[in-house]
Amino acid sequence: MKEPVMKIISLYNILSNFLVSRYLRSLAFLCAFLFVGFVGHAQDMTMDADVSMSEGNAGTTAFVFTANRTGPTTLPASATYTVTVGSADVADFDGGTLPTGPVFFAIGSPTATITINVSGDTTVEPNETFTVTLSAASAGYTIGTATATGTINNDDSEVMNMGGDVALAEGNSGTTAFVFTASRTGATTSAASATFTVTAGSANAADFGGALPSGPVNFAAGSATANFTVNVSGDTTVEPNETFTVTLSAASAGYTIGTATATGTINND
Repeated sequence: MKEPVMKIISLYNILSNFLVSRYLRSLAFLCAFLFVGFVGHAQDMTMDADVSMSEGNAGTTAFVFTANRTGPTTLPASATYTVTVGSADVADFDGGTLPTGPVFFAIGSPTATITINVSGDTTVEPNETFTVTLSAASAGYTIGTATATGTINNDDSEVMNMGGDVALAEGNSGTTAFVFTASRTGATTSAASATFTVTAGSANAADFGGALPSGPVNFAAGSATANFTVNVSGDTTVEPNETFTVTLSAASAGYTIGTATATGTINND
């Protein structure tokens, strides 16, 4: 005989010992049936969807998770949540400790929220994960889906900057190499790149062989700087000093452009 039926009969037998009339015994059977139906069968508590958010650069960002419960909501209920780390670590959470705490279901509510405060930073790093686990549900509840995943999305980047301006005499023939330097912050374990373009100030395309230069800026693995050359055509024309601008753009993924420009000055000689 199945367990719920045994419970009904057992409770009925207890109640019948104190009842005489057939009517009252029938009522006792109905009460036993209803009691086992509502109390004897545990309802579920489950974690809802995963949460994915950017961490922010300072303070904390609230990752709000939802827990659900099935069945009647006429009474409050509770459980406990704990956070365990995947690729995240304790430093990613407010106060430098792994969060844990109660989950409260209010009367009439089938849901409860859990807020995990994630600390913002300006460190460039991969996305990181943690797990929220539901446990220790109130009497009458079992835990269904126990976990949800939090993903801390990196929103930081390193910076590429143009270095100093360059001023050189143009020469009377051939070309003169104007060598500019770009720099990058952060780890240099991988190669990186950007693009440079030249725009004319008082100089013009004829000062560069007929076309304004552009090209790649390549950072070798292990190097925080990259040099690139803009060749200026020499001539024997007497003219004022001339200027052009070199602009850095299109940095590799994980980088932003900080100081984007440097000025080249072609000194008349």
